[in-house]
Amino acid sequence: MISVGASVPCELAEHLKWTRKAARQGIREAQRYLGHLYSTESGLLVPYNPFKAFRWYERAALRGDPEARLELGKMYAMGLGVEKDRNEALKWFLKARNRADVEQLTVLGQILSDGTFAPPRRDVAATCLRKAAEQGHYRAALYLAQFLVEENGHAREGWGEEALHAGNRNAVLFSLEQLAEEGITSAHYVIEALREWQALAGRDFLVLKKAAEAGNPLAQVKVGEMLRKGDGVTRDEEEAAKWYRQAAEKGDPLAQNQLGTMYALGQGVSQNMQKAAFWFRQASLQGYATAMSNLGVLYQRGQGVPQSYPEAVRWFEIAAGEENHEAMKELGRMLIQGVGIERDQERGVRLLRQAAEDGYPPAQSALGHAYFMGDGVPSDHREAEKWFRSASEMGDEQGLFNLTEMMENNLTTETDPTELVMWLFDAGLALVREGRHGEAFQYLIAIKRVSPGNFLERRLEGEIKKG
Repeated sequence: MISVGASVPCELAEHLKWTRKAARQGIREAQRYLGHLYSTESGLLVPYNPFKAFRWYERAALRGDPEARLELGKMYAMGLGVEKDRNEALKWFLKARNRADVEQLTVLGQILSDGTFAPPRRDVAATCLRKAAEQGHYRAALYLAQFLVEENGHAREGWGEEALHAGNRNAVLFSLEQLAEEGITSAHYVIEALREWQALAGRDFLVLKKAAEAGNPLAQVKVGEMLRKGDGVTRDEEEAAKWYRQAAEKGDPLAQNQLGTMYALGQGVSQNMQKAAFWFRQASLQGYATAMSNLGVLYQRGQGVPQSYPEAVRWFEIAAGEENHEAMKELGRMLIQGVGIERDQERGVRLLRQAAEDGYPPAQSALGHAYFMGDGVPSDHREAEKWFRSASEMGDEQGLFNLTEMMENNLTTETDPTELVMWLFDAGLALVREGRHGEAFQYLIAIKRVSPGNFLERRLEGEIKKG
């Protein structure tokens, strides 16, 4: 093991040099990695330094990195590298929910439910655990099971930690079945999640498909997702829509929303906005915030439903109350412009900023546009560029095209053309791989505008022509 302060091999020193360079250029993954290095007490590569760890985690967290936000919350909670502040810890734990993976959601669920590191938020804890459990995370399903039992007063002596750590599923199921009999719908889900774990955990397509064919809605959603994305199987949107439909007809809100999305985009089915609206409404009536936001957009545009700004606002308000970022963005824009609702630019900007600071790229683009145009805030091109950059790093279309326009007009001060071309190339290539060559062509045009003759321009053009 390399001791603290010891010299490191040349190849590791070179690795560290390039990591620092990437971190200083704003690459959040590099910033988070440096945070990990400085927070490691063994002093691997760099001496242990919680103050530097805090600084790098904070930088990555401000750029929307969920893992860095989680680690930053822990540092505030324990007073490592910063003055101990449980309320500040809670703030970062709550922000970490956005874009968190299943492991991070599970950890957040535990942290927010027991109050050890921060003031407890059991409502948010349940949401985090449920999201992870819905994606087949076994421990999340078990913790959610325990949470439900404790929340509803059915825990018995010795059941909790012993049953979970021993993997005593029978004990979990026994308690959950008591809740299910009393009509607590969440309990029904967890029972299914636990019973179908062996089919769902391995993500083995053939096993999943067998479970789906047997009528399991969770497996049907998973099979649909894998087929839609081409995740481990040949991409087949038509077949994906079939499986989503089966789960949607059984009442699964995620499947209903996804089927609505496929009808709206014409993916795997003939485009039909009326059917899209129908399925978005079905999921919305079950409290699925993403579907509420999607339904609001249809009312806003008059697609599949009669245009109605009051109905759009109604659904956006409900979804925004659930911290759905797309709804917050759309409602914010409507409030700033006074479209369909009494103008309230202060609240509109506040909603955009909240979603943008949570790391949602379309909201970052919208906030950048507000600063560029001076809508609800003083016109500030540097601030506009900052938010367009944040969105562009994540491949957001509007952020990339707005930043391209600013660069063409010599209005950028912090963005290097090479950096922007790389972001445009990555976004265009991702579209090519999804078979969306027409949309990818727009990114090729943007690259030509920023840096004509660039080798990435030729490479993207070649990839588009292959399709």
